[in-house]
Amino acid sequence: SIGAIIGGVPSLKKLQGASNDDWVDRLNHVWSVFLLALFAIVVSTGQFVGDPIHCWCPAEFTGAYVDYAKSYCWIKNTYYIPMDTPIPIDHASRESEELTYYQWVPLILLFMAFMFKLPNILWRLFNGGSGINLDKIVDMAEKTQLGSPEDRDKTIDHISKYMDRWLETHREYHWNRLVRAKQALARCCCFFCNKRAGTYLTAFYLFVKVLYVANVISQFFLLNAFLSQDYNLYGFEVLQMLGSSDSEWKESTRFPRVTLCDFKIRQLQNIQTWTVQCVLPINLFNEKIFIVIWFWLVLVATFSCINFVTWLYRVVFKRNRAGYIKKYLKINNKLQTGFDKKLCQKFADEYLRDDGVFVIRVIAKNSTDLVATDLVDKLWKLYRSAFVAYTKSFCWVKNTYHIAMDTPIPVEREHRDSEELTYYQWVPIILLFMAFLFKFPSLVWRMLNGGSGISMDKIVNMTDATQIGSPGKRDETVGHIALYMNRWLEAQRHYRWNILVRIRQGVSRFLCFCCAKRDGAYLTGLYIFVKVLYVSNVIIQFFLLNAFMGGWYSLYGFEVIDGLARDENWRDSPRFPKVTLCDFEIRQLQNIQVYTVQCVLPINLYNEKIFIFLWFWFVYVAVCTCGNFLFWIWRILFHSNRVAYIKKYMKLLDKIKDENDKQLAIKFADQYLRDDGVFILRMIARNSNDIIVSDIIRKLWESFLKSSKVKSNKEDDGESYGGESHA
Repeated sequence: SIGAIIGGVPSLKKLQGASNDDWVDRLNHVWSVFLLALFAIVVSTGQFVGDPIHCWCPAEFTGAYVDYAKSYCWIKNTYYIPMDTPIPIDHASRESEELTYYQWVPLILLFMAFMFKLPNILWRLFNGGSGINLDKIVDMAEKTQLGSPEDRDKTIDHISKYMDRWLETHREYHWNRLVRAKQALARCCCFFCNKRAGTYLTAFYLFVKVLYVANVISQFFLLNAFLSQDYNLYGFEVLQMLGSSDSEWKESTRFPRVTLCDFKIRQLQNIQTWTVQCVLPINLFNEKIFIVIWFWLVLVATFSCINFVTWLYRVVFKRNRAGYIKKYLKINNKLQTGFDKKLCQKFADEYLRDDGVFVIRVIAKNSTDLVATDLVDKLWKLYRSAFVAYTKSFCWVKNTYHIAMDTPIPVEREHRDSEELTYYQWVPIILLFMAFLFKFPSLVWRMLNGGSGISMDKIVNMTDATQIGSPGKRDETVGHIALYMNRWLEAQRHYRWNILVRIRQGVSRFLCFCCAKRDGAYLTGLYIFVKVLYVSNVIIQFFLLNAFMGGWYSLYGFEVIDGLARDENWRDSPRFPKVTLCDFEIRQLQNIQVYTVQCVLPINLYNEKIFIFLWFWFVYVAVCTCGNFLFWIWRILFHSNRVAYIKKYMKLLDKIKDENDKQLAIKFADQYLRDDGVFILRMIARNSNDIIVSDIIRKLWESFLKSSKVKSNKEDDGESYGGESHA
């Protein structure tokens, strides 16, 4: 309602409105409005409740004539001629002395009250355009003075987080020429109202201050026009009169009590002119009211101008902004280092900016400095945590460099870059990649061993299961395995005989790496290839870590051993430093600020131990893998090892009794089982026990003896097993 807007409500709290300004503003839009509205009520009461005018009429005037004369003189104005001055005959001279204001005093007072309220109405209507609810924030801050300490901390925490989101949201996230021009204009001209430049509230508040100053000055011109006199000098006249030797209060010619009024009465064709003398009791109040108003306007104008200049000084000079924030941070002992002071400048200029500092000023003026101190402390922690988080993220992503504590930091950027640590971000990924490289040969083996025509996984699992089964079940399983292997051995042979087949068989006999399925060397050749991959991988790991760490890792284990031998204490390794340095730049508009911060890398405490362990583990794995590879090469390259392996089990089974059996055993190993068959038996033996292998060989030996090929070999040694004729 209009009454609520101008403050015309009984409650003083409602009269004041939202406390989102300072006391000088409230002097204008609250107390000035209240005073003018009160005067308007007093004057209106005198006009509409009592008789505002009384006139001395001729005796022949009846009651109706008297009432008509009073009403006419009130409406059509009166004029003032001092008692000791003759009444001018000239009508124009009389009009020049007319009093035209007294009927309109209540309205002009209400209009003046509205003019005092107008800047505040504009402020309340448009300050929300900044994106922050200033009324709510100030109200919450004010209520913290009466709440419990827990509620107070909780409320201030809510305010700080709300302001932090507001400050971060209303920033420029696009960069172009227009934005640069707006930012430059906002820096140079505080009156440039730009929400994303952080000057909306400040510039608009200064504009409201200008309105307050302009209003209170314009009130003098308004009253000059309204009273038709030099009202701007009225207060000086009153002071002069009070300072004179005459102790009596003289009647003011500006607000005369006794005036004259001319009016005409038409009776048929006759026009009679009357001049009556009137009394204006209302001017008794008007005189005192406008004296008070004059001094009040001077007081308000003085405070408003001083207040405007003060706010202008605060806003125009940017150092005031940082100084204001430093005051509160020093109270909380937050500025302990030069870096903190430098960060405080950024905190005020780039984080809070004009609008953030303005909000804190308003909160301080409407609550207490204690609330403002706690709020600044919360915002400082939020900003510092965000700054620290950014610094940590930047230094983690963009690498750090290590300079020993007793060594000066190099000025040249190239020297710093040469000491960069580029590995710590990628340690999990490189470890997973190394694990994949160790697993890769096994994947190759599992993917390709099925190309031999036999399921090694199934056979090994079946033999492993026989160890815990019943004897009957065990014999049945062994029989199935032997039958399965016999079919596989018979199927994977050459049934055509030509020069190409002979060449391939010759190569496979002397070169185990020839991966020929029908020559019985597929699994063996593939397994040797996988062994080569294992050996190559463990050696490549050293070169990989050399490239990853910077070329020193291959000798790292020797450095550790030497260090332990020289010193009993475990010293920090320069290879895995815990304390490093980081350089980063922050661009703010056209300014680029360079920071060097010291960082701690706790992860290097683990990395150091991990990579020491890995070095010794790789050496151990490399030795074992190379030894194992040479052992398997020796097993496969020399065919006598294959025959000897089979004869060992044949002797356990008591199957070799004479020279003929020895020859059959050689054919059994070389032409029936061949490399792949013996390889499978070796795998079974490694994953179960020799008893299972003996039983499988016994079954396979029986199948071998029953073969018609073997019988033909007994009759004709010129034909080899499997139909491999030399004719």
